[in-house]
Amino acid sequence: MGSAGRRRDSTASLSLREAPTRVTDPEPDPLVLQVPAQALLEGDTVTLRCRCQQDNHLTWVTKLSLSSLQLHHSGRYGCEGLVGSWQSRSAAVTVTAHGVPLSGVSLSVQPPGGQVALGDCLVLSCTVATGTGPLSFSWHREGSGAPLGTDPPPGPAPHWGQ
Repeated sequence: MGSAGRRRDSTASLSLREAPTRVTDPEPDPLVLQVPAQALLEGDTVTLRCRCQQDNHLTWVTKLSLSSLQLHHSGRYGCEGLVGSWQSRSAAVTVTAHGVPLSGVSLSVQPPGGQVALGDCLVLSCTVATGTGPLSFSWHREGSGAPLGTDPPPGPAPHWGQ
């Protein structure tokens, strides 16, 4: 008989040296870093909590407090610790510090009422009651397009007069 009529069989043997393991979804990270859900403003105190959970039970919590929060505190944070005998690290979370919006802007004048004689000095002061971040001021006379001065330091305006 030719090879076209032969039946060909193939046999392979496989031996297991270890018990088979079932593939499942990975365990959730045991460490979780929690940050407050509300907006974080400059000057606030914020507490970051690192929680360790094993077998659906909370086993420990540690805290980090950032007092007088500043814009440069913004960034990615994480925590790490020993869980059992394993070093573990939380997923990183983003902390964003926001500036406090400016409010309570007022203008005052010396002498009160702004009445001066020719040659006398008039002092204008611009103040901001609350807010953070860089401030810039510009001084304008009503009806004039050009500013009298720009970006002076906070406080009294330049003196005009003697």
